[in-house]
Amino acid sequence: VFYIGALLLGVGSLGAGFSPTYYWLIFFRAVQSLGVAATVTLASSLINIIYGDKAHYPMSFFVAFTGLGLAVGPYLGGVLVTAFGWEWIFFINIPLLIIAYIFCIPCVPESKASKRVALDLKGAVLFALTIVSLILGLVEGEQIGWAQPFPLLCIVVFLIALPLLVKVENACKNPIIDFSFFAKKDFFLAGLVCVL
Repeated sequence: VFYIGALLLGVGSLGAGFSPTYYWLIFFRAVQSLGVAATVTLASSLINIIYGDKAHYPMSFFVAFTGLGLAVGPYLGGVLVTAFGWEWIFFINIPLLIIAYIFCIPCVPESKASKRVALDLKGAVLFALTIVSLILGLVEGEQIGWAQPFPLLCIVVFLIALPLLVKVENACKNPIIDFSFFAKKDFFLAGLVCVL
């Protein structure tokens, strides 16, 4: 799944760079987002699987480089756009993905769950509703004004959905989000660093 996610990221990046219209660009950005969703979430899981009790050391590097990427990315993107054109903010992913494949294939072992678990559909729907309503509320509030009905509605939906999400996930046997992780100091601090 990790390698398929990386492949989707690569296909999405190439497609976005070669997009003849905005519609194709949006489509390939969606393909990229599926690849990113798979690789980023699985990367942190694989670190825990590979390193076990000593995972906090490599996880700190993972979080640090994620933060560094978020900080440097816009500036590097500006340099690439100025020097080579907008397409290169997508094409730059291809050599990085090739390097990632070269390093990961010999080092990252296959990992499988010990048993098959049911999908937490309620949690997935509530999580999507929570995140989408928050992001839409913040973006639309900034663009059209905080006193407008739509941003206010989005924030109200978020404020209702978040406690419901926590309640449903805490009662679920195999939750999509295990909120007990937030009680772990290393996990909480790593997440806080990413948010900051």
